[in-house]
Amino acid sequence: WRAAQLKDAGKPCLKEASMAKMFASEMVGRVADRAVQVHGGAGYIAPCVAERLYRDVRIFRLYEGTTQIQQLIIARSLLRRGSSGALGTQSVCAPGYPFVSSLPYVADGAGRPVFLLSGLAEHTRNLLADPHASLLVTEGEGGSFDQARLTLIGTVARVELDEASRARYLRYCPESVDYLSLGDFRFFRMEPEKARFIGGFGRMGWIGATSPKRFLD
Repeated sequence: WRAAQLKDAGKPCLKEASMAKMFASEMVGRVADRAVQVHGGAGYIAPCVAERLYRDVRIFRLYEGTTQIQQLIIARSLLRRGSSGALGTQSVCAPGYPFVSSLPYVADGAGRPVFLLSGLAEHTRNLLADPHASLLVTEGEGGSFDQARLTLIGTVARVELDEASRARYLRYCPESVDYLSLGDFRFFRMEPEKARFIGGFGRMGWIGATSPKRFLD
């Protein structure tokens, strides 16, 4: 109903529509599969209604974007709407242990998180020693089991942004202007390798990191 409400109000609803489509198509598939199971061997034979429904509902996970495509749409939307996340790095001071920091970020045109980090920060020293990291982004609504959330894993390295990319970052994170004036802050960018998307309790899956065909403004 949330997707329909946003649509009727003329508001963006791409993420909500994808979540509704993915949930409905996956759930009806599970129900049809359960119906065939309940009927046993008879449920797999053509005269049985469950058999026909099982074949019919299978297409729902394919047309208008497969489940995997819906996951990509939701993940990118969640990443773009977010403004901060929990960055996990490999601790230098305590080898073998993760070190997690709450940091602001801006997704670049290809959907990659960009950070503005101080050279004095613990997470920066960790990344310079080992670039492997993770980033957790949550939707920020509802209880912890109901929240849509995304964990990216990949490598984070220092990057020199061109003038347009720098302006884009400051447009979404204007408070960073003051930090840049200090001279100790540098831009770092994550190159995602894989993502774990959780759409709520019991709805989860791994997603391969792929760049969108069209860049965001």
